[in-house]
Amino acid sequence: VAPRREGRQIGRGGWSRKSTTAGLWDVFMPPMHPMIQLEACSGAEPLSADLVVFDFDDLADFTCNIADLLQNPPDVVTLDLRPMTHRPFTVLDALDRICATHHRQRSTVRVLCLLNEGLAYDKAIQRLRAKAFSPATRTFQRIEVRIVVNDLTRIRADAIVNASNCQLRLGAGVSGAIRRAAAMPEALQAEMTRRGPIEAGAVVATGSYGLPMTNLLLHASTASGSPEVISRSLQRSLELADELDVESLAMPALGTGTGGLTVSVCAELLRAAVENRANTTGSLKRLVCVLYDADSALEFVRVFEATSSDRED
Repeated sequence: VAPRREGRQIGRGGWSRKSTTAGLWDVFMPPMHPMIQLEACSGAEPLSADLVVFDFDDLADFTCNIADLLQNPPDVVTLDLRPMTHRPFTVLDALDRICATHHRQRSTVRVLCLLNEGLAYDKAIQRLRAKAFSPATRTFQRIEVRIVVNDLTRIRADAIVNASNCQLRLGAGVSGAIRRAAAMPEALQAEMTRRGPIEAGAVVATGSYGLPMTNLLLHASTASGSPEVISRSLQRSLELADELDVESLAMPALGTGTGGLTVSVCAELLRAAVENRANTTGSLKRLVCVLYDADSALEFVRVFEATSSDRED
């Protein structure tokens, strides 16, 4: 194995139980992946003869070689991914395949991946932390709240909330992800255009137009990002879900993208909306909060696990 280099690492420490005084949470939150580490290296450092160097143009070839490597491995494998920086697939694609193969083969080997310093390394850190985050669940009377790190369009739910704008145009961010995942994005945009424009904080429903995991979209106008507007959007989304007999609803952290709202404020507003709605009768039984990264998810967990006295302080 090549000598260790300075840099932030992932992989130290394993699963830890996170409990609360009230005992309401069911959550395991490993801060890092237990078996896969990352190290940042400068581009000028030479490749060591002790490293397994991966430099493939095809992701399938890369995956096959990873599988072969982990079948009869030593205790530790060091992979140099620096030559892959300019390949057709990204380092994140490669990292996903490493994690998936490691899990599928139930491998016990520790894997150390060397990456160039910079944006790719920082994104890889976020990706591994997201994979290590385990969903957290708390129930507010009739509504179970689940916090996950995932792609919103991959969550199975009766309805998904889209962070939209007053003109109901599919743009970037969550809207862009929905547009790319929908089988008929032009038809979806056409219906949205017919329903718009709407006031800030308002929410309208449309069909999903081929989104694989849901049949209904709730478009919330959140572009301004002000706490008042986001609060109205959150409350109206939950209300509309009940009106439409929705039992499961998935939503992102509204307002935290182009709106500029902090994750903690969004979480506080959502908790208040859930607590208010849970006191009424309705169809909604499960709310899935879908976060982009582990840091945001942990902030949601912190807010939702807080007791009343904690929040007053």
